[in-house]
Amino acid sequence: MKSLLFLVLMLTSLVAMAGQYAEVKDNIYANLRSGKAETYPVITVLKPKAKVEVLNTENRYARIKTTGGQEGWIALRLLVVKSPAATAVTKPAVPDLSAPLAQCKIALQSAQQTIQAADERLTRAEAALQQREAALTSAKQLTIVVGAMSLLVGLLLGMILREHYYRKRLKGLRI
Repeated sequence: MKSLLFLVLMLTSLVAMAGQYAEVKDNIYANLRSGKAETYPVITVLKPKAKVEVLNTENRYARIKTTGGQEGWIALRLLVVKSPAATAVTKPAVPDLSAPLAQCKIALQSAQQTIQAADERLTRAEAALQQREAALTSAKQLTIVVGAMSLLVGLLLGMILREHYYRKRLKGLRI
């Protein structure tokens, strides 16, 4: 009965270790292996006091994950389990970026104002160009009308002068 109780307590303690953090014992370099026996190949060697996460345990071995992301098996006798409070990970300090952010916002507003001013100048230039094109078009039309009028005046003048020539020289007689 005592051995059964001991076995149950041992299994619950091993299950309770899963998801906890541990450290390699002081002054011990521990082999991280690909399987749960000393016959499996070594993946890497962990330094003393190396922090690891215990994923699960079986028999006398624990499956762990290193801070570098490597997973493997290590003998439980080489680990010291830490309480979650003792292994609280401190977050790195985030630098204050409010000043550079404010400078970027000011630069962005300045750039937007410059773009808006350039857009207004472009709109005015396009309107002036349209007015010039309209004036040029009307000048071309006027040139065509003046040319056509000149041609008509020339034809009429030619006809009148020819008629005058026949009347004066030939006294109205046509050949």
